[in-house]
Amino acid sequence: MEICHIKPSKYLSNYIAGYATVTINNRTDFPFNGSALPDGFVEIYFSKYGSLSLKSSGQYESNNLHTGFLIGQSNKKIQMLPNEALEFFQVKVFPWATKYFIYDSANIYSNKVTLISDLNNKNLSNLEQRMLNCNSTKERINIIESYLVESIKQKKDYSKRLYLACDFIFRTKGTMQIKTLADKLSISTQYLERIFKEHVGLSPKQFSSVIRMRSLVHVQKKQPHISLTQLALQFNYFDQSHFIHDFNSFMEETPASFFKKDDNFILEYFPFTT
Repeated sequence: MEICHIKPSKYLSNYIAGYATVTINNRTDFPFNGSALPDGFVEIYFSKYGSLSLKSSGQYESNNLHTGFLIGQSNKKIQMLPNEALEFFQVKVFPWATKYFIYDSANIYSNKVTLISDLNNKNLSNLEQRMLNCNSTKERINIIESYLVESIKQKKDYSKRLYLACDFIFRTKGTMQIKTLADKLSISTQYLERIFKEHVGLSPKQFSSVIRMRSLVHVQKKQPHISLTQLALQFNYFDQSHFIHDFNSFMEETPASFFKKDDNFILEYFPFTT
């Protein structure tokens, strides 16, 4: 399997976290057990050939995905399995920029895989056809970025409060209390809840839990000898049973079991701050 990460242009770096090309020659070329952990980003895929199956904790199952599809915000791990040789182009969208691609309320697409052709966005459907006819990664990036520049011209910019809220959540690794977050932004918790469900797709609490768990796993991968007790305390779990319960709910296994494995997930880590 070959993965190549590409940074967006500087102008669009507040909208797009990054691009990636992934080539899988056959199913045995997939070196992971197929777990991808949610990280707070919406992902858009354009497949040049081949197909992929995705499953998320029994909430959704999509087989033989091909051409273009979108994975909305998720708060459970996702099982990925290529059905054959596969090549796809991935776009990771910052949570506050989701509305440039999803015109409906973002929570409609949470914990769900949706074909681009089924989205309420004809511009994106037209973009899909152009992406499928591309012959190079550079051409794909130019098409995506031209689409986004035009979308920015037509729509007003993203909410600065939403941007700051996501940034606070990331900087505190998902450990900030929602009431504290709302107070910092001088808004009510009800308003914060509303803009998150509309523009991000998860509640602030759910989104914080995703970032907390994703950050926790990232720290453990960088410091494999850290004890589970230290890890729990670092992320403000003052009760070991609470930590184990949250972890098991997210990963469908205990921390001890999860961290024993060397290939238990696809390691991607994109900080929100640009």
